[in-house]
Amino acid sequence: MAIIALDGSEERLSDMTRKRHMAVLPFGGEYCIIDYLLSNMVNSGICRVGILLQGPYRTVIEYLRSGKEWYLAGKQGGLFFLPPFSGSNHSVVNFYHNLDSIEQCQQEYLFITGSTIVCSVDYREVASLHLDRQADITVLYSKESRTGDNQGKEAVFDVAKDNRVRKVSCVSYNQGEQSVSMDMYFIRKSLFVDLLCSCYREGGLDLGWDCFWKYADRLRIYGWQHVGPIARINSLKSYYRHQMQLLAVDACQQLYLSGKNVYTKAQDEPPASYLTEAVVANALIANGCVVEGKVENSILFSGVCVNKGAVVKNSIIMPGCRIEENVRLENVICDQNVHVGQGRQLQGSQQKPLFVETITSI
Repeated sequence: MAIIALDGSEERLSDMTRKRHMAVLPFGGEYCIIDYLLSNMVNSGICRVGILLQGPYRTVIEYLRSGKEWYLAGKQGGLFFLPPFSGSNHSVVNFYHNLDSIEQCQQEYLFITGSTIVCSVDYREVASLHLDRQADITVLYSKESRTGDNQGKEAVFDVAKDNRVRKVSCVSYNQGEQSVSMDMYFIRKSLFVDLLCSCYREGGLDLGWDCFWKYADRLRIYGWQHVGPIARINSLKSYYRHQMQLLAVDACQQLYLSGKNVYTKAQDEPPASYLTEAVVANALIANGCVVEGKVENSILFSGVCVNKGAVVKNSIIMPGCRIEENVRLENVICDQNVHVGQGRQLQGSQQKPLFVETITSI
């Protein structure tokens, strides 16, 4: 069984998450962030998935519904929702008040993940390491160099050659390559219940720091290193940067052409149309788009229209946007259903992309 704990802190992407949860932000041309998490689970043979609801979760329920598109609507297993306790956004509190539902599930092991990372992982490999090492907890991590513009409070591990986690500390910036937690854990359900109850009684709030790492000295914790593209979505800048990285052939192939499907809700759109004067270079363009202008180093989601003479460069254009004639967009993120009027010019920078809110007419 797996549980996705929705991120309860939306301040880091406040403009984009004012009307929806971060987990359902469009990502990669045709998908949402949560599509990648669910697809990893289904591809790994997990058929019972819970969603721990936190933050503005209504949009997540509306998007997932029965889970049919991710093959999670069958009689065996399926998708289920764990409600928050009195509006709490603290994972320990919300897990604790849903223990009855978790304990009723027949599966012996739990896979727990957050909702802000995009990657391609086979969790069967994690389970194999966990059982082989007779671990109490197996945590996923990636080798990364962190800079001062990163946000968050990730854990960093000292991992021995046998994959045993020897030390847990807080991430340091500008200190070279580190083994950074992906907030993904494999654990026996009975142990999770014991740790969670102890943590809750002691007033803990954060699942990683207060429930797991606090007891690291008395637990057998092992690390499984993820090798491949990873996107940590924790700011507008990181959201923009990681999507731009998908325009590199290697990153795109590793995420989408590794033999593992990415499932999403079908849009039932016709193929993209490229009219006579269209010029397209290094772009991801989804079905339903109509391109008559120039699109370069950009991502266009479904139903976007780029009219004659318009130039879209280094930008992310979400579903339903209309870019009129002779518009120029550079380093811009347009949220859904934005209308940019004829001749307008909008420009941000790669360090600070310009964001245009949903259903805006400029």
